[in-house]
Amino acid sequence: TDHWKFTLEALDYQSITYGIESPYRLKSRLSAKGNYLLDNDVTIAIDTQQSEFSHHSDSLVSGGRTRLNYNIGLDKRSDWGYFTPKIGIQHLAYQLNNAALDPENAAIDSQQLNPEVTTPFVSLDAGLRFEKLNGLFSSYKQTLEPRLFYINSNYHNQKHLPDFDSQEMMPSYSQLFSPDRFTGGDRISDDHRLTLGLSTSYINKHSGQEKLRASIAQAVYFDDRKVTLLQLDNSLNNLERKKSDIALKLSLRINNNWRINN
Repeated sequence: TDHWKFTLEALDYQSITYGIESPYRLKSRLSAKGNYLLDNDVTIAIDTQQSEFSHHSDSLVSGGRTRLNYNIGLDKRSDWGYFTPKIGIQHLAYQLNNAALDPENAAIDSQQLNPEVTTPFVSLDAGLRFEKLNGLFSSYKQTLEPRLFYINSNYHNQKHLPDFDSQEMMPSYSQLFSPDRFTGGDRISDDHRLTLGLSTSYINKHSGQEKLRASIAQAVYFDDRKVTLLQLDNSLNNLERKKSDIALKLSLRINNNWRINN
């Protein structure tokens, strides 16, 4: 529909290398995503997901996962830039297999079988756009675009949660402007971070094509990150750093058929 998107999927893997632990099988995943933009520029986003996981090894936990992400925000956009604050809540709940958790003990606490975490968050993504018609090249106009991204998501202990399909994101320019540190759905990021970025581009005055775009960004962390995946050692993840590495991004259009991105 105009506001809703529904998906149903399943996924399985087969390892072709002996000795490598095979990942979890996604038996089913039903997703419902709703997005509304109201007349006063207020946005409402609803993301509901129910997944079922299994594994061929009886020693590994399996079961269902429910993940919710609801937020309300403002989407102000103009030629001068944009301003998009959001406030929302994320919820993560499991329906785990009793026998897989502890085959020797049938009397398992319900909190072990049905762990859940709920975390509120606030975020802000804002940017300005300045144009200079007569830059270094007469046939191109130059833009200067400062950008600010802020995210504050509270910490909740998630060491008791399983890890079905999640990985920590690799450091990159895009990741510095993302509200999440993890792919998959088994962790809710604890981030109190401010990212500052600056981009410049050269745009052909006649065709409107962007010839060159260069960007730089760095994040400042106000609190240490504590949420990790089960297989990761905290000492290896720089979770106590106060600043990220400086990230660069470059895009060059050579002609209509070739483009270089780095």
